[in-house]
Amino acid sequence: METLLTPQENREQSDARQVAAALLEVVPLAMRQLRKELRIGSDLTIAQFRILAHLGCEPANNKTFAEALGVSVPATSRMVKLLVQRKYVESTQGLSDKREVLVRLTKGGERRFELVREAVREGLAQRLESVAPSRLRKAESGLRAMKSILAELHLANDRQRN
Repeated sequence: METLLTPQENREQSDARQVAAALLEVVPLAMRQLRKELRIGSDLTIAQFRILAHLGCEPANNKTFAEALGVSVPATSRMVKLLVQRKYVESTQGLSDKREVLVRLTKGGERRFELVREAVREGLAQRLESVAPSRLRKAESGLRAMKSILAELHLANDRQRN
């Protein structure tokens, strides 16, 4: 039996679809700009940058990175190996499972991440200087709202898994 939605529920569902569609359009454009800025001011790829950002919050293993980046564990292992060689991260074997590799950010990695993040932020800011302040305020407000929504969804997903 089909459940009929109220007009309000129809509008809300429509709003959710519109936001989802906009997000799918915006994220690739944003990633393209971030990639461009990383190429200009850094030796890191977007994936390596994301690994360092993740490690800034908490240590993790290659499986966690693979899931977050949407790549295979072997691909993640190669990225982590390069970051270890550059001394941005250190890895240790898991205590209970020797196949597990726990990765932590080094002090040098923290400094490098902050320098790269600041360079990318400055590069993006320079590109955005030509945009009208009123549009920038709207964009910032929307991004803050989107960040809050995505954080809530992430927490809800974590609760469902546990």
